[in-house]
Amino acid sequence: MKSANYFVSELEDRTSGLKSGNKIVFFLSIGCIVVSVIGLIPVVNIVNKTKQKYLEVFLDLDNSNIRKLSVKCEKYMNMV
Repeated sequence: MKSANYFVSELEDRTSGLKSGNKIVFFLSIGCIVVSVIGLIPVVNIVNKTKQKYLEVFLDLDNSNIRKLSVKCEKYMNMV
């Protein structure tokens, strides 16, 4: 029975080292994810602002101007 207890205590000693290593890796990965998300937030905001500017520019065109441009394009395509 003593040998079984020694075996169990040896296994517990081995796994306690692995548990602490796993915890370190786990918390480091969570930290990396948090830092990445915090770093991506400004980039996403800049992209959204740029997208909004482009949409405002293209949605501000009048229908008459669009028709004129389409007629010019059709004439050009017919000439080619």
